[in-house]
Amino acid sequence: AQMPSAAEELAYELEHGSAEIKSSGKGAQAGA
Repeated sequence: AQMPSAAEELAYELEHGSAEIKSSGKGAQAGA
């Protein structure tokens, strides 16, 4: 699995919701 860039994490958060990002643990620092 590759590590997403900050922009990709932002796009993911916008698409799927920050709650889902925090659940997966991928956006711990970006979603704070």
